[in-house]
Amino acid sequence: MTPVRIALAGIGGWGRNLARHFGTLHDVQLRYLCDRSQHRLDEFVGRFADTQLTTDYAGVLADPAVDAIVLATSAPVHFPLGLAALQAGKDLYVEKPMTLRVDEAQALIDAARARDRILMVGHLLVYHPAVRALRELAGAGELGRIHQLHAQRLNLGTVRPDENVAWDLALHDLAAILFVLGDEPVEVSARGYAVVPGGIEEVAFLTIAFAGGAVAHLHASWLDPVKTRRLTVIGDRAMAVFDDLADPADRLRVFDKGFAVTSGPGGAAVIATRDGGAARSLPLASADTLRLECSHFADCVRTRRMPLSDGREGLRVIRVLAAADASMKAGGAPVSLRE
Repeated sequence: MTPVRIALAGIGGWGRNLARHFGTLHDVQLRYLCDRSQHRLDEFVGRFADTQLTTDYAGVLADPAVDAIVLATSAPVHFPLGLAALQAGKDLYVEKPMTLRVDEAQALIDAARARDRILMVGHLLVYHPAVRALRELAGAGELGRIHQLHAQRLNLGTVRPDENVAWDLALHDLAAILFVLGDEPVEVSARGYAVVPGGIEEVAFLTIAFAGGAVAHLHASWLDPVKTRRLTVIGDRAMAVFDDLADPADRLRVFDKGFAVTSGPGGAAVIATRDGGAARSLPLASADTLRLECSHFADCVRTRRMPLSDGREGLRVIRVLAAADASMKAGGAPVSLRE
């Protein structure tokens, strides 16, 4: 099997993790590590056999022996660097967020389509076994009709200068919710709070309405004392909780609980709840999620199949986040996504 020849641009915190996986996948040749910082590059001297270290991104793009570019740079340069890669005829994996503007995301999609290139966005949770299982449960109807979803992604973390907490943290859960539901968001309302007036929002609350009637609530914060990574899915037949910080054996639990609307006295609608007892934990694969994602990209480059988190999925996320920003600026007023 001919290995996929990859160049990784950006070897900061997350880029290091990507380098570790792409550098050890058996069907990948990591030809280049590229970064503006020579100091960062020096830390990788001798780490991977036959991997060249360079600060010359243009030179990497000009090398015909490179099949694909993996971008793990800061978000503001995802668009210009990604567009240059696609225009050079390279397949592209770009970390989240895909871009910081809707028109830029569409431009990357158009460039990939025009050159028949693979475009994949690093929506990590889409590749998590628990999220994949949630999608299967929802698709098979085991949860019944899904009415609500609640996501919490909280911690006392690094405040980013380039994007607010919704773009940094809520994006993960948003991508997962879109994947699980398979439905179109139609309206967004959001409130954001910044410690410094006029500064970056460190806390955000998003409410997203979907075409099929479901509503998702997302709470993201860099200023919370308790680290939380939880997604709850409320169906009328059953309910599920994905807790990414729980014991591996209990990360995805399904509750035999539900509800139905019945007629009460005088014909008034009444909600009747049902509690079937203890929850059951679903067995999940123990594979490293990031490694699954990296392997998926390499496989898509080789087979030319569409990634699970392709450019269109990246654009859907960006559209919701852009609407959330607009809603925050309007004091939480709903913003329609209907075209």
